[in-house]
Amino acid sequence: MSLPRVVKWWRTPQGHPRFWGVVVFVALAAAFILDLSLPPGYASAIIVAGIVILSVLADRVWIVMTTVVVGASLSLTALIIKGPTEFALATGTVWTNRLSSLGLILLAGLASGFLVRRGRALRELSRELTVANTKLTRQSRMMTAARELGRIGGWSVDVETGVVGWSDEIAQLHGFEHGQTLTWHDVVDNYVPEDRPRMREAFEKCAKDGTPFIEQCRLATADGDDIWILCVGEAVRSSTGTIVSIQGAKQDITAWRVAEGAASANFHRFEQLTRSLPFPLWTAGPDGLVTFLNTALVDYSGIDQGELTARGWLWIVHPNDQQAAYDKWVEAVEGGQRYESRLRLRRADGEYRWFHLQGTPEHDSSGELVRWWGTALDVQDFVTLTERADAMAEERESILQSIGDAVFTLDDAWRVTYVNDNAEALMYLPREQVLGQVLWDAFPPVVGTEIEAAYRRAVATSTIQRVTEYYPPHNAWLEITANPSREGLTICFRDISEFRSLTDQLQQAQRLESIGRLTGGIAHDFNNLLTVVIGGSEALQTDEPSLTDGGKELLDLIHRAASRGADLTHRLLAFARRQPLAPQAVDVSEMIGDFAPLLRRTLGEGVSVRTDLASDLPEAHVDSAQLESAILNLSINARDAMREGGTLVLETSMADLDQAYATAHGEISPGRYVVISISDSGTGISPEHIPRLFDPFFTTKEVGEGSGLGLPMVWGFAKQSGGHVSVYSEVGEGTTFRIYLPLAPEDADHAPDAVVPAAGDLQGEGYVLLAEDDLLVQQFAAQQLRQRGYQVTVANSGPEALELLDSMDQLDLLFTDVIMPGGMTGRQLAEQVEQRRPGIPVLYSSGYTENVIVHNGRLDANVQLLNKPYSSHQLATKVRAVLEGRVEETA
Repeated sequence: MSLPRVVKWWRTPQGHPRFWGVVVFVALAAAFILDLSLPPGYASAIIVAGIVILSVLADRVWIVMTTVVVGASLSLTALIIKGPTEFALATGTVWTNRLSSLGLILLAGLASGFLVRRGRALRELSRELTVANTKLTRQSRMMTAARELGRIGGWSVDVETGVVGWSDEIAQLHGFEHGQTLTWHDVVDNYVPEDRPRMREAFEKCAKDGTPFIEQCRLATADGDDIWILCVGEAVRSSTGTIVSIQGAKQDITAWRVAEGAASANFHRFEQLTRSLPFPLWTAGPDGLVTFLNTALVDYSGIDQGELTARGWLWIVHPNDQQAAYDKWVEAVEGGQRYESRLRLRRADGEYRWFHLQGTPEHDSSGELVRWWGTALDVQDFVTLTERADAMAEERESILQSIGDAVFTLDDAWRVTYVNDNAEALMYLPREQVLGQVLWDAFPPVVGTEIEAAYRRAVATSTIQRVTEYYPPHNAWLEITANPSREGLTICFRDISEFRSLTDQLQQAQRLESIGRLTGGIAHDFNNLLTVVIGGSEALQTDEPSLTDGGKELLDLIHRAASRGADLTHRLLAFARRQPLAPQAVDVSEMIGDFAPLLRRTLGEGVSVRTDLASDLPEAHVDSAQLESAILNLSINARDAMREGGTLVLETSMADLDQAYATAHGEISPGRYVVISISDSGTGISPEHIPRLFDPFFTTKEVGEGSGLGLPMVWGFAKQSGGHVSVYSEVGEGTTFRIYLPLAPEDADHAPDAVVPAAGDLQGEGYVLLAEDDLLVQQFAAQQLRQRGYQVTVANSGPEALELLDSMDQLDLLFTDVIMPGGMTGRQLAEQVEQRRPGIPVLYSSGYTENVIVHNGRLDANVQLLNKPYSSHQLATKVRAVLEGRVEETA
């Protein structure tokens, strides 16, 4: 460590005592060594006393006391170490000498400690005096500055001589020269004339009886401007109590008086303003107690202002509002925060009206709360209107929630402002996620649609817009009404998907009814014609072997064309659900199993037919012949969709259709159904074609490849059977048609095994009554029956047939058309014949039954029907079968 650093350290408060402490203990060590080297008789311990005195330089009492203790201990230790004296000094003398030295050390320690304490006390006193002198100097300077800034000074007047003494500030205020000798009369004359008597009276009274005075007066200055002076004076008495002088001070208060005047003017204006305000105005202190109320609250409450201020504003608050208002006020006062409350105040007539109270705290520059400023606004009308508006809004909400339509509103920025429950359900979004959102952001699929266009038209033209549009994200048809208003747009909408479905079903039913009526009208006459053509061509082919090959080919063309016409009529009736059905209990899996080999031969080798048939299915209630026709029709369509070959799969299963499915598809009841699935691996059907698949004459095949009646026939057959048809297809993958058939009741008839008579067995005998209004059909049927060996009596109507019946001795069969002129149907004729000739079998023939022997699309029980057009072979077969049935029943 360098010498300068040592010196610097030594001068520090810590360095100085430590340095001298080290010196003292080094000296003690040296004295101890010296004492050990001297004989016992020497008074070497006196050296320690000097070291104790030296320790005073450390300026620490503890160092002095430590030196005393350590020095005395070392002195005794040295005496003990040295042992017996070698000299002749007596041991007592040695110890006496040593103890005397120790006493001297102790006295030196006491004296040194006293000196250290005294020195420290003197230094502390000196420091305090220095600090006090510094403060005094600073305060003197501050007083001088205050006098200069405040223009304040002292004065005195000798009562006996009247001579005035003053400070420089006073002389400057009066405009006197420094050192100028004046009397108090001269000073009084310096005031403005109107203040002189008052100042003279105050001075004389103080000089006479010692009454002190404080006066404000004006001094006239040389430049003509008056200044305001605050003059303070008091008497000074001698030891005998005699008033010898008057002394005091003066201060220029012009600025204060100007400010006071301005404040007074402001206060006056404030007072006038508060009196003119139509609403209550109040102030309160930091403690929350009201200090001022304007007259508006006094006039409103009818209570004196003093009493109202003293008792507090809670006195006129409605009892039900007092606690809440008080709690809020206490909270605001304690936190120094803005106060707001809505409460009811009692009016002079006792009525309570709603007021909105608010108070704003005022703070000084240090942040301390100074006072509260507040108002009380009468909001009774606003509250009344709000309550009415709330009631109207509640009523509106109730109405909007109770109506069946979905409703939401938009503001002028297209933001959603309201959503009722129905709208929330149809939007498939919680209303919290929609409210406040721009419509186009919440529902992007609406952009660019007719829905958006309608909304914008409604806003642009201020007219109601209505639109019906399909909304793909929800797979729903929406009927929308946009009603513009000043606030924006009100949207009412409803899901009409079910309504449209039902409408489509109704239109389909009406279309079917129209087609059915048209088809029925055509079928009756057309089938009569086709009966003659088909029957005649078949008879010619069979009975005229002499025909040339060209003639036979022509007859074959005629027969095939007529057959195609008959098939066309049959398909139309099937689609229109006007064909007569004879449903029976059918094991569908067994039927398809028996039908599959025929189907394979029909479809050809390019199509692989596979079956997956359930073995435990309940029986279906269906016309098996028509079902086979429907399956064949669908299978041929499947083959046509597999141009390069493929796989056809026939499956049977059970299905449970619920109410939702039944409602969506119409004309089908919920329940259990036997299902036949026909699936192919063909090209599939385009989605846009599927809705029209079952429309009559609709086809995707090339011209000449299809009539467009195959699928409508299947659909009509399924519906007429009480079932349903569905289709599922994917382009490039294939198509599946499913036919749903009702279950057979327990008492349903079962399909008998078909018995086809041999060709030679078609000859017969018996008496037949033929009732047919169409002469061509009548002639053809009569001729064919007679050629088969039957005796035929013909009639053109029902009444004519009854007249002929009365003349017939024998009758074996009634063969009658269903629809005939003369006011009697074939069914009515059969009933009359049954009454006259009980047990006579009846064979009906018709191209259109018109619900005479068919009800709900099904033949009545025990009814035998030969559909027109029919061939001679079909006629002979059916007649023989009916007659044989009679023979069996009567045997």
